[in-house]
Amino acid sequence: MFNQRPHQQTTRPIAILGVPTGLGGRCRGTAGGPRAIREAGLVRRLQSCGLRVEDLGDVRVADAVRWAGEDPGPELSAAVGAMCVAVRDQVRNALLGGRLPLVLGGEHSLSAGSQAGVASAYRALGHEPPGLIWFDAHADINTMDSTPSGNLHGMPVAALLGLPVPAFLPAIGSDGTRNPRRMVMVAQRDIDPGEYRHIDALGVRVYTCDDLRRRGIDAVMAEAILYAAGDDGRFSMSFDLDSLDPHITPGVDCHVEGGITLDEMRIALGMVADHGGLVQLDVVEMNPTKDIDTHTAHVAVEAAASMLEPVSAEMPIFVQRANAG
Repeated sequence: MFNQRPHQQTTRPIAILGVPTGLGGRCRGTAGGPRAIREAGLVRRLQSCGLRVEDLGDVRVADAVRWAGEDPGPELSAAVGAMCVAVRDQVRNALLGGRLPLVLGGEHSLSAGSQAGVASAYRALGHEPPGLIWFDAHADINTMDSTPSGNLHGMPVAALLGLPVPAFLPAIGSDGTRNPRRMVMVAQRDIDPGEYRHIDALGVRVYTCDDLRRRGIDAVMAEAILYAAGDDGRFSMSFDLDSLDPHITPGVDCHVEGGITLDEMRIALGMVADHGGLVQLDVVEMNPTKDIDTHTAHVAVEAAASMLEPVSAEMPIFVQRANAG
């Protein structure tokens, strides 16, 4: 098992940022995701855990027309790029201000911005970026050369690990990449052939749902957290609601059978919280137009609370230095 960190009741403030986007996929309903998660009681639930919460509102997401076929087209690519730049800047500023950013989506292309913002914040004061755990039914590591769909929400990991995805280049910049050796994927069960090639070439560690069933969720998560946390003990988390089985989270765009159960989610995310090294969190791919009785929205609230409740009061070293300066 991994070494746990001591926790205190007083915690760093949680800064909520909504990203109402459906641009990166083919269903615009995910644009309503942040609102649905808030309306399911997110702030109230976090406050009931003793957390201090600040809601930053939503970033502006411009509408854009998508081309037919595999190429989304320059207008949509530019809109996604601008959205990700805005997300990156807000996440970076929140981290440097001593807060823990919780980003709500919206489709998963937004995480190219949020996770680049994490890297940028840590590099600003000379620290290695944290590791990254990516919970998802998919690997999201396609490029325009490998994608079978052209959906940008299937490409953020590729961009974050330095592969060429033109739409995300403005957000990644010179300081937004992440280390593939501290990248961990969990719960995947729909990986494209080109993605396997990228995973192998970069050395990304992947724990599929088959691995979870064979080894147990607790054993896999203990290993995944150790790997992502590295020597400095820090990691961020991007949690796609389609990592769960579709009968649990019907309100997502891309249903893939055989996902994790609620009990497995609770064990895995509780271990994230218990470790104490979480510095930032995405909860994404909420689509209220496909949800049933707001069930998926309430699962999203539970997922966020499960990871955030025992967050340590101690600020990361780089935040202490920034505030001192």
